[in-house]
Order: sequence, then structure tokens, then C-alpha cells
Amino acid sequence: QLKAKNYVDELTGLKNQASHIEYDMAQDKLPPEQRDHRALFDLDSFKFINDVFGHDVGNSVLKQVGAALKENIDNDSAFRVGGDEFAAANFDLEALRLQSEKIRDILNSKLKITVTLSSDKKVSDELTYPKGTKIVFDGLGVSVGYGKTAKEADDYLEKDKAKREAAGIRPFRGVEPSRVQATLPKQGVNGGSGSQEREGLPGGVEPGTGDSGTTEGSYKEDAGLKKP
Repeated sequence: QLKAKNYVDELTGLKNQASHIEYDMAQDKLPPEQRDHRALFDLDSFKFINDVFGHDVGNSVLKQVGAALKENIDNDSAFRVGGDEFAAANFDLEALRLQSEKIRDILNSKLKITVTLSSDKKVSDELTYPKGTKIVFDGLGVSVGYGKTAKEADDYLEKDKAKREAAGIRPFRGVEPSRVQATLPKQGVNGGSGSQEREGLPGGVEPGTGDSGTTEGSYKEDAGLKKP
């Protein structure tokens, strides 16, 4: 029971990195024709979310990503392998592609974050949000890679990241994501109401000090599915 607990990511409930490493090692021992196909997921704007909205909101987003994977991937084949990196496996490549694209579509269309900043937030030398700015982050982009091995999936993932960056879908670090709508406070940095109330977070994440915000996300089987 203790060993089983050590293979579970406490935040998302998915299998963790240690479990994924063991899975990879077991798969590598199989003949190529018997191996599962892999999918790797990398959240497009997670650093921006953590830096601007705070770690409570970031943790809530990760929990909702985990929920999307659990609803669409067999629980024994879904992993959180890093801070904002996830993995899934299926022997059937086409089924895995459909599952992965459904997850991407759900997160892109259903997840929404609304935050009112309680302090100035510097994203980069070129971008700073003043206190009191209301930020709406509408939809979470996800880069995805597939492969018969972990290396193949990782190579595909890097190509997908580059393609999405070139198309302006995946933002470069320090740049405001296109899905962000920011409303500046009327009185500027030194204005505003002077008090910020936390609206609460879903999924059992306890509010802390910092910015007020909510994340919304629903995962329904009838969510639209984009073609791979």
C-alpha cells in the first residue's frame, strides 16, 4: 500500500514520474510490435499562469488537467511526469490520438481563469500588469507529441511546440498569451479599491494570500473534438 502511494501524484491523482519511469523501462524490454504508443502533453502558458495568477491557481489548473486525462485515458495509462508535463499510453495509436485531441479541445474550450491582481505583476522587461488589473485567461493551450518510444514522442512534442509558437498559438516566455484579456484599473497603479477579495478555487485547493481569482472547467463527453 505504501509503495502504491509512492507511485501516485498527490495533486492530480494520476500516476507520477517514478511510475512513468518504471513503465518506460518495462516497455523498452518488449519487442517493438508489442509496445504501447505514447503521448506527451506540455501546457502552453503554465509559467505565465503561475507567475501572474499565483501557485494556488496554477495548482487548480493542474488538477483540472489531471481530471481531463482521467476522464479520457485509462487511469493506469495516465501520468504526471513533471511540473506541467503529462503522459498517456495506448497500444492503438489512432485511439490515443483521438483521446489526446479530445483532452486538448476540452482544456482549450472549457477552462477559464478570472483574476484581479492584488499587486503589480512583472512578466518581463516589456510587460508589467499594475495592481487592480482584471485578467481573463480563456482556454488552456496544450502541445502534444506521439511516438512508439518516449524519445519519439518527445521529438514530436518539440516539433509541435515549435509549430504552435510559429503560428502564434503557443506564446514565447515573457509575452502575453493571445488568449489573455487584460482590463487595466481606471486609476492606474496607485488607484483601485485598496482591497481584493478572494473568490475561491475549485477542486479543494485552499485559498492563500495573493490575488483573487477563480478557475472554471467542465469536462463533458460531448465536448467538440478537433481532427488530429
